[in-house]
Formats: sequence, structure tokens, C-alpha cells
Amino acid sequence: MSITFGIPQRERWAARSMTVKKWFIETGKPVKNGDPICELEIDGETRVEQIWHHPEEQGGVLWSYVQLGGEVGPSGQLLEISWNTLRSNDPTKKIHTSARRPLHRRSRYPDIFISYRHVDTDAYAWRLHERLTTAMGEDGVFIDEFSILPGEVYEWTIQQAAAHCAAMVVLIGPTWMTIADEDGRRRIDNEADLLRREVCAALDRGTWVFPVLIGDAGRPTRQELPDDLVGLTQLQTPRLSARDWPERVRLLEKQLRDAVHEVQIS
Repeated sequence: MSITFGIPQRERWAARSMTVKKWFIETGKPVKNGDPICELEIDGETRVEQIWHHPEEQGGVLWSYVQLGGEVGPSGQLLEISWNTLRSNDPTKKIHTSARRPLHRRSRYPDIFISYRHVDTDAYAWRLHERLTTAMGEDGVFIDEFSILPGEVYEWTIQQAAAHCAAMVVLIGPTWMTIADEDGRRRIDNEADLLRREVCAALDRGTWVFPVLIGDAGRPTRQELPDDLVGLTQLQTPRLSARDWPERVRLLEKQLRDAVHEVQIS
């Protein structure tokens, strides 16, 4: 049996930088609960990660997902541990080596991040992106459809943009909360849901968050949201519709400018 060990995704998504500064264990060598794994640097602060909460007394590292000095990916995975078998005549011999490409950070990320569901508010998101980029420049607004460059790692780029933005606009359409996956479960209830991750990251970081209702969408209540998104219910939530689009977008644009300016001077 093997288990993937890593950082909670919520914590990883809220951090701009999370790098492995030192490994304390080696691939193929035995490990047990309480053993230090690595030293991480998280947004300038260092801490040591340990093996914890595993039933077996001893196992072995099969695979490391992060190279020394590299960034921990958005999944938070650090390594894979086998708790049943450690079969190697030479315990120092590497069983697996990570072939994953290094994750690179852009020199600058847009100040504004537009969060939305494609099947819910596609047209509104693209229209808002067009309006805001006209006012603030192409490099000032992030939207996944147009802001991820060819060859960039999709989920990593979204995580970094969400962690670096000064303000996030969350477009909430009629099916934002209720849209389900193939198993019939609401996407918003899945911790791996990209939209939930990006909004939670902004709330956890204390980023300016502007929830906006689209069309006849209802305002989310505490009972309808997972715990890590309940903060949305405390925020003023205006409504955008085709009828009052120009006026409401002008007001939103001003609020975004003010938020970005406040972050820049703080």
C-alpha cells in the first residue's frame, strides 16, 4: 500500500511561494511516523514537515514530487510512501525519480482575477474581461480563457494568479452552487473544485473579494456553502444584468481601482 503525503491543498493555494529548501529523507530509505521530511519556505517563513498519522510503523519513500529548491505544486503533493513494502537490496538506491517539469513563476501577475464557472457565466465573464482590460490594460486582468499562455501549467498558473491578485471578482450565476459532477455531487462541495480553491485562497489571504450576482441568481447563504466559503456571505453582493450593465460595471471598475490602489500603497 502506498500513500501520497503532502500539504493541505487549501494551505498551498493560499501561499504565493512554497519551496523545498532541504530534504531530510532519501528515496528508498525507511521512514516512520514523526520523522522530518523536509524544510519548506512558505512566503518567506520556514518550517519542517514531518510524517504523521500513518498506521504502519515503518515504510519507504517511493517517489518525490518536488525537486530540491522547487515549488510545491497546487495539489500540495510532496512524496509517495509505501507502508507495506520496501524491497531493495541497496536501501540507498532510488526506486523512482520525479520527471515532472519544474514550476516557474511569472515575474508579474495581473492585479484583478475573474472567477467564474464556464457553464454558468461564460458570456458575462468574457464581456467583463473585455471591459476591464480596456480600462486597465491586457496585463491587468486575469481570466483563464485568455490569460494562460501556451505551454503554461494550467492549474499552477491559476493558483499563482489567485494568490498574487490584489482583487478577485467572483461571478455567481444561477447554477454556480448547484451544478453537479458526473456522480451527482455539487462541485462546490468538492475540495478539489478549482473555483472553490481559487475563491478560498483569496478569502484566506485577506484579498479584496467582490462577489457579483449574475441575472436572477440567488445570493448564497451560510447553509448552502462549504465552511471555507462562508466568508462570501459577509460581503456586499451587487447584481449585474443586461439591463443595468453599463452603470453597474462602471461602479465595479471604480471599486476595483480603489482596491488595487490600496494594496499598492500598503
